[in-house]
Amino acid sequence: QGPAKPEVLSIQWPGKRSSRRVQRHNSFSPNSPQFNVSGPGLLEEDNQWMTQINRLQKLIDRLEKKHIMLVQRQMSVIEEDLEEFQLALKHYVESASAQSGCLRISIQKLSNEPRYMIYEFWENSSVWNSFMVGPEQQLDVPRHFLYGSKCKTSVIIKSVN
Repeated sequence: QGPAKPEVLSIQWPGKRSSRRVQRHNSFSPNSPQFNVSGPGLLEEDNQWMTQINRLQKLIDRLEKKHIMLVQRQMSVIEEDLEEFQLALKHYVESASAQSGCLRISIQKLSNEPRYMIYEFWENSSVWNSFMVGPEQQLDVPRHFLYGSKCKTSVIIKSVN
């Protein structure tokens, strides 16, 4: 009798594809009549492999997107408004990070000056635009502070392939 044939599992993933195919050996499947645990950690090891496969698949799904949007902002802040600016910036990052289309936000303070570089990575421009002009954002005082007269802002917007 030869080696057991691999069992094919179909896993549903949200997104473009309706399913993924994952192969695993029958001896790892508790539902298989040939299920054989030769050590206490074998089933646990299989679960770790499946977890790793799922994590890799999520990464692949994100990398398959054709474009992402990069928003780069350089902000110079008036020294006496620095504390208020930092609170507003923290609120902005929390608000943007909670959006489903925001992939990442990174902030760097430049040298000893009150200047900041903000990098925002978004799934696409429409997600970013809807966040920037959404009705709940219009009353957001920190946002008006960040983009108002108290801070000089230069913005670079790029689509990255």
